[in-house]
Amino acid sequence: MQSLVTLVLVLMPMFIGFAIPSNPRMTRLADKGLSYLVYVILTLIGIELSQVEGLGSQIGEIALYVTILSILTIGSGLFALMLFDRVRPWHAKKPSVKSKEHRVSIRGSLAQVICVVIGMVIGYFLPVDYMPPENTMTVMLMILILLVGIGLKGSGITLKEVLLNKRGVEMSIIFTLSILVGGLVFAL
Repeated sequence: MQSLVTLVLVLMPMFIGFAIPSNPRMTRLADKGLSYLVYVILTLIGIELSQVEGLGSQIGEIALYVTILSILTIGSGLFALMLFDRVRPWHAKKPSVKSKEHRVSIRGSLAQVICVVIGMVIGYFLPVDYMPPENTMTVMLMILILLVGIGLKGSGITLKEVLLNKRGVEMSIIFTLSILVGGLVFAL
């Protein structure tokens, strides 16, 4: 029952985002708000990490486990998706739009890591009485999903395309199963 409540809590903001009348200004605001909200959430994660007892003494061991688990799960997931693409290749229904050439930059990732570090510093020096309330992260994630819904609707994607995308569901299932297998291999 708790899983159903969680699913409703996760999807309800997206449904509300799709229900809000769309206009270009609202879509731009949602996109900009989404960018800033990610940094706020990462800072909150840093604050919460700073409250974990003994984190500094276990950081090397945690890094090793995260590296091995990432390699196994992401590697097995990507391998399974490559096999899936060989068996059932993607055929676009609409001609793809030529996009502008993008340069690769780590600036955004670096800014995200810096937000987590800033959050850890804030959390280290912040008195316990001034810590964010317990449900702050849940509220922020719900707002993020609301903004995603507004942005998707503004870009012309329908709710039906989001929820009933057969190819996306198949790929999600395959990726999830391969991640579970990679996690099981890691656990053994």
